[in-house]
Amino acid sequence: MAISNNSLEDLIKPEMREEFEKYKNNWFPRTDTEEHCRIDKRTPGLFKIEKEGDGMVALCSKTYCIWTNDNQSKVSSKGVQQKRNSSILTKEKYLECLVNKQTTDGVNKGYRYQNQEMKTYEQKKVGLSPLYTKGVVMDDGIHIRPIIFE
Repeated sequence: MAISNNSLEDLIKPEMREEFEKYKNNWFPRTDTEEHCRIDKRTPGLFKIEKEGDGMVALCSKTYCIWTNDNQSKVSSKGVQQKRNSSILTKEKYLECLVNKQTTDGVNKGYRYQNQEMKTYEQKKVGLSPLYTKGVVMDDGIHIRPIIFE
């Protein structure tokens, strides 16, 4: 989840503020008393800051690239080995996939024990895909609506 403000509380819509205040102690540490501050160790919403950056491309859940201005990046592509596919898991390839709607394949390699024999395998996987099978991407390329089956 990417937050585009200084804190999560800054993003709460005014009309939702009352409901947020009502339930926030279920998710966030309590700060109403000094004792609560000292003993309440809940992680806010069970989220953690994994990576902060200056830009992000998220093609779908678990498939994203976050980069900083000093050319450092963190990439994730579910089901594709990062070390073997470093040439396709770059900022440029993520942007190319997003803008040009171009699918990029990766290759997973490894060892498998089967029928009392050790075998090597090579598996071709879709590394980056502009398709999102859990929703319909709107014309702006950003917003998503649910798939409605009739």
